[in-house]
Amino acid sequence: MKNKSLVIGIVLAILCIVCLAVGLYGPIKNKISKSNPGETVTGGDSAVTATNPDGTPVYETNPDGTPAGTLTPSEIKKEEKQLSEYRAVTNDVYAMIRIPGTNIDYPVAQNPENDNLYLRHDVDGRFSPNGTLFTEHTYNSADFSDRVTVIYGHNMTDGEMFGNLQEYYSDEATFGRYGDIYITTEGKTLHYKVFAATPYVNTHILYHYNKFPTDESVDSFLNSVYSSREFGINIDEANKADSSDKILVLSTCLKGNYSKRFIVLAKLEENT
Repeated sequence: MKNKSLVIGIVLAILCIVCLAVGLYGPIKNKISKSNPGETVTGGDSAVTATNPDGTPVYETNPDGTPAGTLTPSEIKKEEKQLSEYRAVTNDVYAMIRIPGTNIDYPVAQNPENDNLYLRHDVDGRFSPNGTLFTEHTYNSADFSDRVTVIYGHNMTDGEMFGNLQEYYSDEATFGRYGDIYITTEGKTLHYKVFAATPYVNTHILYHYNKFPTDESVDSFLNSVYSSREFGINIDEANKADSSDKILVLSTCLKGNYSKRFIVLAKLEENT
């Protein structure tokens, strides 16, 4: 048990070290995208009225009057098309993640044999300091049916992957602006609502809580978030999740302290 815990600690440390080292290597892009995966969204089907300091657009409403965080049918079709294109390269890609109004629009991969493969490889299997957003087959299924699903991504200095996650969600002014997360898989679209974001201890959440076998284990994890006094924490008190919810966690290194993580938590609202 001690050896397994040590290995997990080493893996998380590598994840953070790679994030820090990217400035020496420079960005290497994943291959397939609408024009390039993760490039800044420029509007598409949404109405853009301003831009954020990092150049990403600020959305108010979609052309059909739906809230800015809502993906339109045509945008969902774009996500489905991208997923199909990525899966033509590798079946390890099983989902797309999209956060409207941000540059986060990426494939999510899971290798059935090597949980660490996508730490430093793109979907083509080539070395890349960017890696690929991924989940671990040891701890999560590939259909988002688990009580808690964790997606890992590097905190890249150029904003790629989860490089802007901390800026988006540690700022109270923008925390609510990017409250909608969409996961597109083959045959369904999952809509999550963000309810918390916080710096967090550098522990392997799914290992520490034994893959969340009970409602009590989920409540214990959520309580560790809700009781946090970390600087930069934001919690939507009106939308807090509990053990009855399906929870998505986005996890990356904490800028300024690579011995910690920054996590964003969202709960499943809709499954279509």
